[in-house]
Order: sequence, then structure tokens, then C-alpha cells
Amino acid sequence: MISLGIMTFTGVTPYMTKLAEHSAPLGVELSVFSPAELAGIEDDVKGFVYDFVKKEWDERKIPIPPFVYDRCYYNSENAGLKIYSTILKENKNVQFLGHGLPDKWKVYKALQHNDEIQDFLPLTKKLTSITFLLAHFQNYKCWLLKPVKGSQGQGIIKLEELDGQYLVKEVIQPKEQLLTFHHQAPLMDWLHKKIKSTDYLFQPFFRFQTRNNIPFDIRLFLQKNSDGVWIERLKIIRLGQPHHITANLAGGGKMLPFSFLERTLKREQKESFYQQIATIKASLPQALEETCSSLFELAVDIGMDEEDNLWILDINSKPGHKIVKMGSPLLQKEMYEAPAKFCLHLATLKGYRTGVD
Repeated sequence: MISLGIMTFTGVTPYMTKLAEHSAPLGVELSVFSPAELAGIEDDVKGFVYDFVKKEWDERKIPIPPFVYDRCYYNSENAGLKIYSTILKENKNVQFLGHGLPDKWKVYKALQHNDEIQDFLPLTKKLTSITFLLAHFQNYKCWLLKPVKGSQGQGIIKLEELDGQYLVKEVIQPKEQLLTFHHQAPLMDWLHKKIKSTDYLFQPFFRFQTRNNIPFDIRLFLQKNSDGVWIERLKIIRLGQPHHITANLAGGGKMLPFSFLERTLKREQKESFYQQIATIKASLPQALEETCSSLFELAVDIGMDEEDNLWILDINSKPGHKIVKMGSPLLQKEMYEAPAKFCLHLATLKGYRTGVD
């Protein structure tokens, strides 16, 4: 049996149990541990190991697994533990399924000159000063500020100049806060407080909304298969709350089958859409791995404007897995098996003997 460890702060979840149930028949034993367990100098960590016969998790000390599936999301409370993950990635006896992506600004810089991808990227600037941001209102009246290290839409700010005043909407999940500034000075004071603690980038705001003012986007879920080849697993539509900025599930959004959008497209629109999606699928993962690091899976959030142009809104190398339930039973099985199968691919490359003992 090959040992694959899931590194996470959540402990065991139903999703991980599903992974374990589908991994064991393939010859992969799944365990779960926290980066906090790496703080010592021992080669063992306390974790949970799935017993396929008993159909339960056993808590015990285990050797650090030779293969690791990193599912850690870092915030201000656990950021200090990231160093242990970094050290583990440098361990020659341990291989991560994917090393993850850097922050949004570094990802943009890595992609902005890629011939195949650059046309799908919104104009993006680093927010270096408030005056630099406000100068851009001469050309465009509505901008979106994104935390460079943000996730799930948290902290996104929509800033619009309208009739001499500034309308601000900030995402504080699961809600959005609306503020109005009648003069530029108080707006600048408010923004200065924001950038003291958070780095932002900013982009033009696109109104990716239905006729009922419901924000929507397309989530494209990609994974590597058992041969290490990138494939599309699933596309879905995400619908947000009416008048909200984003369609994030954390803000009360919901998922719908891709057919919800597809059936509204005319033949020419479908052709354009699938040509653009094909380019993204063929070029984006390779571009990211060439400029950033090795990866296992990606969730790509895509907006579609009124002229049927696609825009890459966000790229996540540690996507949530609620999307799995949107697949058919066969597709769900394939996605639950995916980490184990890719792990076996890596193990074969490293000369491990694989199979069920």
C-alpha cells in the first residue's frame, strides 16, 4: 500500500472519508494530519488513518507520509504554521501532489505575457497608492479591488464613481456592506486604513449578471488523471445573491449544471464559447506550472461578457469540493479516486511498488 496524507486544519471531513473509501481498493492508504503536528523534530506525526475493513478512522502516530495532498487554507490565526508546510515541501523523501499557487498578483504577473492566456485576463494593477487608484477613474468609473491573498470573495471591494460621489460595496462574507462617500477625502481616509493591513490589486468591474441582476460565473474544474495529464472534470454555473458583487458560495451563492447556461446560447455563441474554453484548458495549466510550481488540480472562475468574451476572474489551486456532488455517479467516483490515482502515478515515477497488498 502507498501512503497518502491529507494535510489540513479541518480534521476528518465526509469528503475525506469518501476519498479514503475510494483510495483503499486502488492500493492507497489515506491518512489525515495537521501542519501543527510537524512542529516537533520527530519523524512521526499524530494523525488519523482510515481502516477500510472497519470503515472508520483510527487516531495514532504515523510516519510522515511519502505523498501529501495539501488542503490547508492559511489565515491570520494559523499563518505561523505555514513554515512547517514549507519545510516539509523541501523534504526529499516527501512529494506533494501539488505545490499550490502564489498570491493573485504573482499569478497575474506570471500569465500576463502568455500569448494564449493574456487576452482572457482583465487589466490588473497593483494598488500602490490611493492617488494611483483614483487616477484611473478618469478612464473608467467602476473598479474592483481584490485582496492579493484573498479567497472565497472575502474582502473584495467594488468602488464606483457616480454623480460626483463614491459608492463602495465591500464583501464581508456572507454579506456585503454598502457605503457612500460624498467627497473624495473621507474615501481616501477609509481606503488608507484598508491598505495598511491588506495588499490589493484592482481591475475594471465587469457586470457579469443575469437580467435579474444576479451575478454569475462559470467554474471550470481541472485535475490531472492517472497518467499525469490535465483533463476537465466538470463545468458548472455559480449564481450569487441578487445585486451582490460575486457568485461565491461563501456569500450565499448556489451551483447549477452548466446546461443552465448552455441552453441559452445560440449556435455561434456555443462555438465561440467552446473555442475559448479549449484554449484556456490547453494553455493555462501548462503556463502556471512553467512559471509557478507543479500542480494537481485547478478551479478556474470565468466570466462571460455581453459580447461573449470569456474572462479569467480567479484561479484556485486548492478549490472547495462541493462541486463533486454536481457530477454524475460515475464522475463522482472518478473525482474521489483522482488523488489516489495521481499519487500512484507519482509513486511509479519514483520507483515505488504499487498495488493492493
